[in-house]
Amino acid sequence: MSDDSLFYDAELTPPPNLPTLEDRRIFNSRAPISTLDDDILSRIFMLNASLDFECIHCPSRTTRRTSQVFHKWRQFALRFPMIWASSLDFGDPLPWIEKVISRTGSAPLAIILPSITRWKTWMMPSPHEAQTWSLFAVLDFSSHGIDITDGIFDLALPLINRSRILAIKPTRPQWEHLVPVLTRRLSNLQSFSLIRGFPGSDVELPTTLFDGHAPQLRTLHLKGFICQPKYLSFQHLTSLLVAGTFAHMKSGAPRGLTAVAWLRALEGMPKLKNLELVYCVWETTSETLAPPPAKDIRLPQLESIKLQGNLTSCSVILTHLNFPWDCNIDIRCLNTAVNDHLHSMVSTFDRILRSRSIDPVSRRKGISLLSLYPMELSLTNTHHHPSGNGIFSVIWSAESAVDFTDILLPFISLLQIAGSEANDFFLNLSDIQSPIIVGHLIDALLFFPKIETLRMTQTDTFSRLLPVLGTRITDSETGEQVTLFPCLTKISFVYASFSNNRYPFMPSGEDILRFLRRRSEMGVPIGTVKFVRCRGVQQLVGKIEGLGILVELDESVEY
Repeated sequence: MSDDSLFYDAELTPPPNLPTLEDRRIFNSRAPISTLDDDILSRIFMLNASLDFECIHCPSRTTRRTSQVFHKWRQFALRFPMIWASSLDFGDPLPWIEKVISRTGSAPLAIILPSITRWKTWMMPSPHEAQTWSLFAVLDFSSHGIDITDGIFDLALPLINRSRILAIKPTRPQWEHLVPVLTRRLSNLQSFSLIRGFPGSDVELPTTLFDGHAPQLRTLHLKGFICQPKYLSFQHLTSLLVAGTFAHMKSGAPRGLTAVAWLRALEGMPKLKNLELVYCVWETTSETLAPPPAKDIRLPQLESIKLQGNLTSCSVILTHLNFPWDCNIDIRCLNTAVNDHLHSMVSTFDRILRSRSIDPVSRRKGISLLSLYPMELSLTNTHHHPSGNGIFSVIWSAESAVDFTDILLPFISLLQIAGSEANDFFLNLSDIQSPIIVGHLIDALLFFPKIETLRMTQTDTFSRLLPVLGTRITDSETGEQVTLFPCLTKISFVYASFSNNRYPFMPSGEDILRFLRRRSEMGVPIGTVKFVRCRGVQQLVGKIEGLGILVELDESVEY
């Protein structure tokens, strides 16, 4: 597509020769877009003046250029304070910032500090990924190593009482000046994101956040601060994210919040649609756990929930919430052990999955039950989820004294329910200290008859799984000879190293070729092999292609 096609349709007559400024003004005034009703024009201007992570642009620059198209638009823009208030960018030159502020009148402001539009890191690589980002995430990601200058902070501080959107990552000295402002009533505030931009583990929010008065607040995102649920008594919240730090949670800090305290706080937020509690529930043992509420806490509008922390706390919160079964769920637990809390969580997921299995819409929603390491497994139905959302995921880490098989068994019922829908399978069997009993692994894999794509990561996974997939096995229930993943057509190796038989602990290229030949002999050939950031595949590519199999190489693959 040529540059001209961005401005004129090829079938339209090109604009006439307009030698003078007056000629161009007359031509512009007669253009169809010049006759738009002011109400429609204002909506277009506001869309362009707002951050949009699906259509990346710089609102400040867009607004400025829009106001310079022709006289009518300029006059309209100057009479419209809200577009300047929405596109205020503290990354602009100081004289322009002051000019924009003067044009905002008394309109509620969007204040983002530091600015996120001047660094390439905020540019998302794909529309799908952009949809998953929030202002909070982009500010946290794009501002590493970037501080708010004192001059900009001093200019913005007295404007905070007018803020509609406030997202800020202060330094330690700036935090001291910010605290008094955060104890004032903010009647216009709709979205508040606060990220600690300095070291320290005992930084507490003001006990009278917004003086308890922020009637329009819908989005509250906090990272790196200790807060008591009683500070967050905002009944109209639709999105709540509170993130602590892993190191602080692991220390068992006595000032942390309990799972039961969070449940009581959530009881006062019935309109929540998105909930994330990450390393901010400090309870570590069931002995210190207070009695949970007598009745489950209802969150009837909840669309997504993410809990990350200790198994005990995650289990208590999840099992005492009452939310729609089509809610997207992501649970990441530490210190996984076979105990009552694990069984309670698994029972909750079992109930949700069975409810979804009878609803063709609900069962397409994603569930993730996760821990940090060492095993990872996720299922996706790419026919229902072209964007890659999963049906069910699990990563669990067992304490050293717990056998892998003991951890696997509670999940069998979940895998059996979820497996019938999955056609994409990701597996990581690395770093498992206890031996894997092949029979149990085979029994689990038999639940996935429709898998078309298998993605595996880490060398240990390949060495353990390929021998199983390259032979017919006996079904322990029927006694019949069966093939695991009979629909499998594509296999991906991620972060793998292949040896030339020099390192016994690493799979060799011959192991891969033997596996591919064996699948063909079994009548279930692999059509595509993909290598993602793998080493030692240079000599392997030609040999695989010689078998008539397509080879895909990730652009970052290392030879």
